[in-house]
Amino acid sequence: MIDNINLLRLACLIQDRDNQDFKRVVLSIIFELLYENNNEDLKADELFKATITKCKEPIERDFFDELISNSKSFVQTTTGDEPLIKLTPVKFQDVEKNISEFSIEPSINSFLSVNGYDKKYKKVILKILYQSIYENIYAFNPSNIDSLVPDVIKEKFTQEELNLFNEFLEHDDPQKNRRLYNQFVKAIEFAILTSGKGVKEFSDQIYSDKTYILDTNIIFRMLGVGGVERKETILALIKSCIKQGVNFEYTINTYQELNNTLDASINKISVAERTKKIEIIQELVAEEPHFFNDDFIVQYSRLKNQKIANSPEQYGLEMRTRFKQLCEDLNIKQSNHKIKLEHYEINLFAKKLISERKKITSYRYSNKQAFTDAYNVLYVRKVRGNNNYNYSEVKSFYLTTDRGLNKILSDNDKIIIPATILPSQLFAIHNPLSDDKDGVDYENFFSFIKRRTSEFKHRGRDVFSYIQQARVYTTDKEEIKKLIKTFSDERYKNKEDRTQENVIVSFKDFTKTYFDGRLNEIEETEKNLEQIEIQGKRNILPAMSKSKNYTRGIELSIYVIIIPLISFGIGKITNWQYGLISLVILEGIKFLITVKGNYSKQIWEYLFIKQMKKTPYYQLTNNSQYIEEGLKVISQENGKVW
Repeated sequence: MIDNINLLRLACLIQDRDNQDFKRVVLSIIFELLYENNNEDLKADELFKATITKCKEPIERDFFDELISNSKSFVQTTTGDEPLIKLTPVKFQDVEKNISEFSIEPSINSFLSVNGYDKKYKKVILKILYQSIYENIYAFNPSNIDSLVPDVIKEKFTQEELNLFNEFLEHDDPQKNRRLYNQFVKAIEFAILTSGKGVKEFSDQIYSDKTYILDTNIIFRMLGVGGVERKETILALIKSCIKQGVNFEYTINTYQELNNTLDASINKISVAERTKKIEIIQELVAEEPHFFNDDFIVQYSRLKNQKIANSPEQYGLEMRTRFKQLCEDLNIKQSNHKIKLEHYEINLFAKKLISERKKITSYRYSNKQAFTDAYNVLYVRKVRGNNNYNYSEVKSFYLTTDRGLNKILSDNDKIIIPATILPSQLFAIHNPLSDDKDGVDYENFFSFIKRRTSEFKHRGRDVFSYIQQARVYTTDKEEIKKLIKTFSDERYKNKEDRTQENVIVSFKDFTKTYFDGRLNEIEETEKNLEQIEIQGKRNILPAMSKSKNYTRGIELSIYVIIIPLISFGIGKITNWQYGLISLVILEGIKFLITVKGNYSKQIWEYLFIKQMKKTPYYQLTNNSQYIEEGLKVISQENGKVW
């Protein structure tokens, strides 16, 4: 007997079942097991054992036998040993119809066909889908879910593959939207109802009258750190839950962490302002916005571009104002001060979290972060009291984006119901239980499960490091921007090189290679520049000689041609008054030219400068060094051209 269960297919069999209950989930598991075995006759005992293996909620044999007997979906064949069970032909066709109707695979095929993508990407999309479902249902039933989800959850995917999955989520196909959403919702229902944690029926009672403690990162997302999309997504979720009677609070430790993190970021930004790094990031953010993750530095740069915050201090004031307004608008309050936690207890748990974190990730997890998480988790446990074993009656959760913390608490066998819950889990649970079941916000839901490509983008603090490293080679702002843009285009061509440490090493290597290449270009340019510079110096004498000759020509024209012509013209004037006035003007011009001003020198200088600016040296360098040398010679000669 094959006792594997295809979780995506099982979700198809749980579709269209309002007020989902445990009995129907067990029936769906039996249907799936029989379908997986091509509807061959299976021994009742084997089928029962396989069913309880996939369902952690205790099942009595009498309950199982009664389900089979009372259902019209099975054919039982009595043998001398024990009954054999299979699906009726009608039910088997019905199962196939449900799989065909609710399966996500036809939608994937359609997406690939419409966009002209290779069919091989179907497996990639399914693998990422499995990974995403696993991350969202694991905490509800870790021991069971591990056996239902294939090993693809451990795979890493390239940016191209993640972008393709995100494009699939955004693909405009209403049927795809319904199928994909229902796969997630039914998978969560299955996880909760088979968790063995006191839930027999999936209804709005499970998450009514709850209080969620907000993680610092959740609050920052609500304030816009992380980008507009994440802000709008989390706010829509919070508002939806509030309508269902959920309360949101933050602890004193979260508030302190919020302020400390903001102050530390403002200090970094202030230093970056003084060293002109922010100026570079501002321009990069405006020119290439898709290169960046919206951390504090990038958000500040965007707000500065938008004239919302003109200084680090103004940015801090803007963020604190936003937080205050957010709390007023959504009635978010600080949590109960009456609940007391011992300091040693928090420290002990924080150390445990740090130790467990090291086992699953190399992500930097500071003592302060661990202390805040420890406080918030212990606070939630205090609020729950002894009521920590039944989802329907648990009163508090810690809403966090930290999947690592979520997994640490879920893996602990001593913890019946983890204190943490992820935003995507919260959405998948609350939305189908809301009054507006026909108005599912698919776009909002998909934004939760969208695979982030943040590891392929730059954080502001990374760009600070890049600028610092680039300044070893150049201080030119445009050159540094060009380097970072080029690096961003080339980044992660080696698909195995995806750790943060290697990113920085890669940038160093890339910068050296980039400037080694540029150095060759510069050396060649310098050689050319030397030749042009030599020629530029040689151009002084020809330019002086040519401009002197032009000046002589102008003087001769004035004295030999222009003045005699004017005199001749005056002689032709018959009115003695006009003639007298014209004569006075002519003599005045001659006096000014010969006595009052060295106009020859000014004309010579003007013509010399014009000649020198036409030379290749000046046009390439815009350097007036040799012009100044020529002007000194003209001054020494006092502008005498004869």
